[in-house]
Amino acid sequence: MAKRSTAGLVKYVKFLMEAGVMERPLWLDALERVAPPTLTKAGRRPQSIRFPEDEIVRAYYKRNPGASLEPIYLGSFEPSTARRFATRQLELMDQGISRKDARLQTQSEFKAEAAASNEKGVIATIQAEEEIHLDQAIKTYVERHGHKPLQQMNTRENYGSHAGGNKSDTTTTHFRPTEWVSKTLELPGYPRGCHVIHRQLLQNLPEIAEFEVGFAQFFIQHTSASLTISENASSDVPLDLADALDKLAPDGMHYRHSDEGPDDMPAHIKSCLMGPSLMLPIAQGRLALGIWQGIYLNEHRNYGGPRKIVVTIQGQKRADGRKYSQYQ
Repeated sequence: MAKRSTAGLVKYVKFLMEAGVMERPLWLDALERVAPPTLTKAGRRPQSIRFPEDEIVRAYYKRNPGASLEPIYLGSFEPSTARRFATRQLELMDQGISRKDARLQTQSEFKAEAAASNEKGVIATIQAEEEIHLDQAIKTYVERHGHKPLQQMNTRENYGSHAGGNKSDTTTTHFRPTEWVSKTLELPGYPRGCHVIHRQLLQNLPEIAEFEVGFAQFFIQHTSASLTISENASSDVPLDLADALDKLAPDGMHYRHSDEGPDDMPAHIKSCLMGPSLMLPIAQGRLALGIWQGIYLNEHRNYGGPRKIVVTIQGQKRADGRKYSQYQ
């Protein structure tokens, strides 16, 4: 089972709480709580504590009567393994050890404890306890409401095999559905030759910035023009490319198909050689091209006229619903 991130756990928990299949856990209170004000006098603990985990805090003070640190932030976590880890870290901090060193020492102690008992480490234990609790809540939700609301929940985390079907160790099932965008762009007529149209395409495809990962397919609906990828920096490259294509398929009336002029059949040949489509990856709102790569429209006729390109985008959008900057 894939581990979920903290942000993913929070999203799942809130979603399931709203559905009434999961109660608000104490760790969420601790995570979202605003820290209490600083004590007015050094060494004095708070006069009153008004949080759900009062008993945990009282027990901490009973074990550590000379404690001066506020234990709410560290001492109020579920499951129990995480709470025990946090309170041990707090005890060390009350002894004057820094937060970082206290955490490292606690980790070392728990690792040694796990090694001695042949049990998995504390982090794995906490994660496993959270996963079991959350998976059970997800299963309950699916039994009541079905899979669709969960699939529509725009998040990057996995919800496991409860979404239906068998889930192997190497298969990942996502809440976020695959989304599609399809549009047809009409470009003005270009003179014969090879032209970098990368910028023109992106200006007409703001939807790409919404996708975290996916693919964009570009398909030109003509038999005398083509698409390709080549260098986008030097102005000599498109000229040399056009010259090379002319040598491969020179104009002339020696072709069997010559009804539409000496440049028509050569245009068909060049189109077949270069291809009518491109499939490009999308990563974090951008086409994942190399720094020197650009999209070319190759116009193989003397007077080709406007050209139509069908663009199909498939992928998963950002979990937060926002767009990536196009200038990142």
